[in-house]
Amino acid sequence: MNGIPHKAALSARDINKQANSNFFIAFKNLPAHKKNALEVVYAIFRLFDDCVDEPFEAALKKESLNYWTNEFHKSQLGQNCHPVMNELKQVMDEFHIPAIYFEDLIAGCEQDLTQSRYNTLEDTLDYCYKVAGTVGLTCLKIFGHKSDTAEDSAKKLGYAFQLTNILRDVKEDLQRDRIYLPLNLMQKHGYSENDLKSQVMNENFKALMSELTQVAEDFYQQAYLEQKKDNNNLMRPAWVMSEVYHRLLKQIQAHCERVLQDKINLNPLQKLWIGFKLQFLK
Repeated sequence: MNGIPHKAALSARDINKQANSNFFIAFKNLPAHKKNALEVVYAIFRLFDDCVDEPFEAALKKESLNYWTNEFHKSQLGQNCHPVMNELKQVMDEFHIPAIYFEDLIAGCEQDLTQSRYNTLEDTLDYCYKVAGTVGLTCLKIFGHKSDTAEDSAKKLGYAFQLTNILRDVKEDLQRDRIYLPLNLMQKHGYSENDLKSQVMNENFKALMSELTQVAEDFYQQAYLEQKKDNNNLMRPAWVMSEVYHRLLKQIQAHCERVLQDKINLNPLQKLWIGFKLQFLK
């Protein structure tokens, strides 16, 4: 990529054309206005992510993130801005989505330009909130589910999803010189950064992964308590999405050595079954 990612897009749909995401499995059968809203916010999540993850030089990453951040701010002020940000502003107004969710998301993306190591689990979870908890809260507004614990559950799903991503993408992140695994837990289990770079598979690594997968598992279980309050099934897409990621976590738990070798994904039959459940099960 030679320029700012997605700058040439005329709409959110242009950004999403090439997407092959689990995100779309979960909301394909939503009412049209909610589906369209989620497609817009997904495009925004993706373009900010692409600003810091696409393989171009650091200066262009920063320029790209600054460009889209400025376009977002202009949209909030009612100024002329990129058409994709106009779409986002319309969605934010319709579903009463606070701007702080996107401000926090941007802050998380900025961290990826300036920070490549995380000392504690709390540091990692703070990052998870910014890049995934905010996504959960945004989606909650669009789904329309309300309870006294709904926002807390949306945050916990965000933690669970992002931790699953971090555990799955250990090798890919390392290629970008990023380690999201908490350094103090690595030290606790006697597993060094050099071990990780050398793809050392030993009992220390298994113990590290066991502790972190259990943290993610606890967040899934805490979030699932919200299902009992979701009488109108408004959050069904979130529960289907959680099944996708929870299954990934289970595979990581069973075969943690694979994260040092390749990327664990669900096979097409597993995704087909999840799609079936979304469409036909009540």
